[in-house]
Amino acid sequence: MTRQLVVLADPVLRAVARRTLERLGGTVRAAASLDEAIAEGVELQPDLLVADGSSRSPRTGLQAALSLRTLFPELRVLLLAESGSSPAAVGGFLELLEAPFDATRLACAIERLADGARDFGGLPVGLAILGPDRTILHANEMAQRHFAATFAGLHTTSFDALIPPEHQIGLERSTDRWHRVFPEAAAPIHWYVRRRHWPQRERSLLAILSEDQRTLMDHPLVEMLFQGCRTQRTSQLVLVADAHASSPEMFEASLDAFGGSLRWATQAAEVLRQFEREPGIRRVVLDWETVEARGEELAMTLRALRPGTRLVGTSIHDRRDEFRSLGITEYLSKPWRLFDVLELLGASPDAPPRALEAER
Repeated sequence: MTRQLVVLADPVLRAVARRTLERLGGTVRAAASLDEAIAEGVELQPDLLVADGSSRSPRTGLQAALSLRTLFPELRVLLLAESGSSPAAVGGFLELLEAPFDATRLACAIERLADGARDFGGLPVGLAILGPDRTILHANEMAQRHFAATFAGLHTTSFDALIPPEHQIGLERSTDRWHRVFPEAAAPIHWYVRRRHWPQRERSLLAILSEDQRTLMDHPLVEMLFQGCRTQRTSQLVLVADAHASSPEMFEASLDAFGGSLRWATQAAEVLRQFEREPGIRRVVLDWETVEARGEELAMTLRALRPGTRLVGTSIHDRRDEFRSLGITEYLSKPWRLFDVLELLGASPDAPPRALEAER
């Protein structure tokens, strides 16, 4: 039986989508906000999500789709969009349905999803859902990798088998911070764990990070899952140098939904002007075809003006070697996926490590 979740702010459209899904069979839940979507998703563990990516509620739909996809890698997603939207703009989304959204078109689009989901990409964050008595009800691939390194093993069904209850006291008492825990394993290891609990649903969501994944603590998708709201951090500015931008409106909406703001430049000279004018820019994406002639000069100047600036290369062709020759090792292949966009909002190279509370 299918498990389906509708995340739409518009009550009329939400009702239409829910009735359509119910006629197709299975269990259907509806949510009007990101907080509701995460709570319903943790309990329902859906295999299909219908989310709003139109101008009426682009943030909630994109936030729910990407957050839940991180938790459920096989989740199929139908994104509703305004008429004229470009499917390339959402990259890895399996299906994009343009307005008008009536029951017949919704049903046809959902049927097209039945063939299976394409890869969305994702974050290397271990995520697990716990039920009563800390039984493990769901674990994504990264969480399973963490489990495999312990005595309890890959297929453990109990969080208590991984971390003895007496070592979970701080984790149980606090849901607003990360805690260091020490699973029982052949070699000494530690994890950074954060918990979110829904007592009335008897469900908890856990994030698990290893030492080399600590920078992901502040990733906007992680914040969404554990705060249930849009990140409250100061907007992060991303400057993109690209003379041949594809669907900048969707790109900008995606960044905005997760606490970022976009600045666009179509030539190298404009990159320097904007970079000097706005000191908050700490992330710059350079399209090779746009900046090739001045690539070395740009890389050196940007680093000299603002040490610690994160430089990322991109191209429709494979230009990794060319960017490496400029000392730029981060690279995004075109067309971008939405997870790629969100990766730009990760920690900058000079970001200070987060203070942590150790638990033993």
